[in-house]
Amino acid sequence: MTDEFTKEYSHSSQARDAARNHQWLTALAAPIPDLHTVDANELRLRHLHGHHARPTELAAVASLLGGLHGRAHRTRLRNARLDQDFPTSSGLTLPGFTTSRHARLHHHCQHGLISPEQLHHGTSALTHAKGQPAAFYKDTNIRNVLITDAGPAFIDFDDLTLAPFGYDLAKLLFSAAMTYGRLSPATYPTVLAAYEAAVRAEGGPARACSWDNLIQWLELHYLLTVSYLGRNGYQHRWETVRPGTDPDQRA
Repeated sequence: MTDEFTKEYSHSSQARDAARNHQWLTALAAPIPDLHTVDANELRLRHLHGHHARPTELAAVASLLGGLHGRAHRTRLRNARLDQDFPTSSGLTLPGFTTSRHARLHHHCQHGLISPEQLHHGTSALTHAKGQPAAFYKDTNIRNVLITDAGPAFIDFDDLTLAPFGYDLAKLLFSAAMTYGRLSPATYPTVLAAYEAAVRAEGGPARACSWDNLIQWLELHYLLTVSYLGRNGYQHRWETVRPGTDPDQRA
């Protein structure tokens, strides 16, 4: 099927950035829709048919994501620092992980969305991330993942930044819980194991993301998206769907 999907942008610079991100991900062999044309304020892409990722499909998505992260680190991001922007050989500059997220946490605290204690925990997580190996974040919200006949595919590549291993995996799990409700406790260690195995298979770090790191990234996503409740499919309060802290806990 050759039908197209047109994505429109408010500014031509946003369309150009999305096209550059698409090119970078394509070179990594990421399963994303083909880009047919770039106009001033829009991209025309091949329309993919499928459904958004469901809880039973998260391990397959995690495996795909881990492979991409491991490959990106081995071939492109080995020398990247998470607290600095990283210019790639293709001309794309990946924004650093920490600066914009620090700003968002402080904004949320100033407007009463998170407490000073939560701000401290969030900024501590960002400080802890600085020395970790670099992967990338493309916002693997379940609404940005389609399960097609050929397997999982990623859509929406408007934003691309550096990120520690496991951070985008946490977004996948966080968005699933906020959308579908509390996930089986077994889901988290199962999905993490699939992700780490795929990272290692692509030559990434032997221990890409510990259980404690995953819990830390889940909590950071909550602090960064606290204003989303009731929007973007986020129907459940994090307090009611947050996983336990024991990786061996089973439902």
